[in-house]
Parts: sequence; structure tokens; C-alpha cells
Amino acid sequence: MAYTYERYTADDFKEVENIFFKVFGHNQDLDSINLRQKLDTSYTSTSDIMVLARTEDGSLAGALGIYPVLMTYGERVIKAGQIGDAMVYSEHRGKGLFSDMISKLIAISSEEGIDLIYTLPSIHNKGSYKGFQKNKFEEVDSLYSYSLSTKASLLPRLLRKINTKIYESYCSSLLKKCTFQKAFNNSNQRDQFLEVLRDEQYLNYKKFNSNDLYEFKTAYAWLNIGKFDIKLGYYQLKPNVNFDDFLVELSKTSAKLGKDNIVLLQNENYSNRFQNFSAKKFQIKNDVRLMVYFINEDLRNLEFSINFADSDTF
Repeated sequence: MAYTYERYTADDFKEVENIFFKVFGHNQDLDSINLRQKLDTSYTSTSDIMVLARTEDGSLAGALGIYPVLMTYGERVIKAGQIGDAMVYSEHRGKGLFSDMISKLIAISSEEGIDLIYTLPSIHNKGSYKGFQKNKFEEVDSLYSYSLSTKASLLPRLLRKINTKIYESYCSSLLKKCTFQKAFNNSNQRDQFLEVLRDEQYLNYKKFNSNDLYEFKTAYAWLNIGKFDIKLGYYQLKPNVNFDDFLVELSKTSAKLGKDNIVLLQNENYSNRFQNFSAKKFQIKNDVRLMVYFINEDLRNLEFSINFADSDTF
């Protein structure tokens, strides 16, 4: 079967939404994702970058997008993009659509002034991992997954099953939201690493996916609160507090919310920036890779500082 490829427009949204729910329908937190907002990366001056694969009769066979982000290296601002949400209907898999859509996306990204494209595949997802290798994505670093089990309390677990609204109200009573200015206004240090610019615009864009800023007694933290776990995207310790103090408080909060795990994902450059970070209490896995396609060759030798917040699933 021959396929044609075209760039996504807003008129295609319903078709893309249908395949999104079909492919990722097993994800129990799927309804927390506003797909239309996820595509809208206009804060970077570039938005709605997605390639659609169609059959000869015009029906949608697959879709693949890039979510542009701004990265910094010292004071230099760089436009990058993360590949996310590879979606191909089962009857069209294994026919080269993934590689063809990546090729089209690279061309579009170059036209849009994007300097590099990155992705964070698991080595266990062999099809995706090999697909990126085939398309000249370079494996430049590893990311470590730090997982800490918490003993979820019975009451919130029951509320979660019985009544979602009451459960959400219960959770809200335990969490104190805060503003970006209060939490991180003076914390945006610019080291000599290539990293995503996590400014207020970026965090507001990311709020489509159950992310928010919270204030604890020990720290300010940017969290993704899922159905079964809490993912830590960024944190700023308060004065005279170490990471273990924050971890104890976050663990107690996780248990009270009825969550089973706290999860971090970050590379060594990111981890080493926090002097009080301790990995001893976590289960550690090394199965995620940072793979990059360099459109701008001048960036090839720069080191990255990457964490969970920079993934399209956060």
C-alpha cells in the first residue's frame, strides 16, 4: 500500500484525537491530557508540528509530532523539539511509516528553525529505539529512573474508587499550590549545560497534564500527580533544608494522597547540580536513553542537563 504524508492542521484535530485515544487508551491518566493544548507550543513561536500518514483513500494511518521547546546554554537560547506520541493504527504497523514520518518531521523542523530534535526512548521499546537509530539519532546520554515506594493510605485509595470529585477535593486539602515567582524566581541558574528553559511560560504550557507547583514546609516542587504515583519535575529546597528532609515530607504526602510511588528521571548532569540529592533510598534503573538528531552541527559536543519534566509524558 502506498502512503502520502502531509503536515497537520487544526482541521485534522478530530482524526488525530481519535488515533491518540486508540493507541494510548490503556493509559488510565489519559483524560488528564488536553491534546489540543499539547500541540499548541506557540510560546516558542512555533506550533502544531505534526506529520500525518494517509492511505490511498485519504484515511488516517498514523501521526507523529514534535513538541518545540526553548533550551539554553548559558545565555544562549536555542529552539529544540521533542518527538512524542508516535501513533500508527495496528493494521499499518511494520510498513515503514515511522521512519517516513521522522524524515518529514526533520525537514519541517529545519524549515522552522529548530536546531535539534531529542527523544527519550526506553531500551525495552526496541521498535522505537531501533527506529531512531535507523534515522540517525545519536545516543548521547543515559537517564536514571529513581523510584521510591510509599505505603498508600487506605482512605484515599477507597475515595479514588468510589467518588472522583470527593477524592480530588480531599487531595486539594492536603496540597498547597504556589506561584512560579514565589518558588523559582531566583533559581534559574544558567550553567554550561544544554537544558530546557523551565520558565513561567513553559510551566503554564505544561499544566495540561496534571502538573503544578506546590509549596511544602521543606521545599517548593513542580509535580505531576498521577493516579498511582507522583513524578518530581523540579524542586527548590528552602534554606537550611537538605534533600532527605524534603523526601520524608514528600513521602508522607504521597501516602496520604493514596499514591504508591515517587519517581524521578534525570541524567547525571542534572543530579549533580543538587548538592543535597541522595539516591540511596531509591530503586534505580538505567533504561532510558537521550537520543538526539542534530540539525545544527555546532551543538553536537554540548552536554545536556535533562530531567522528567523535559519528557512529553510529564
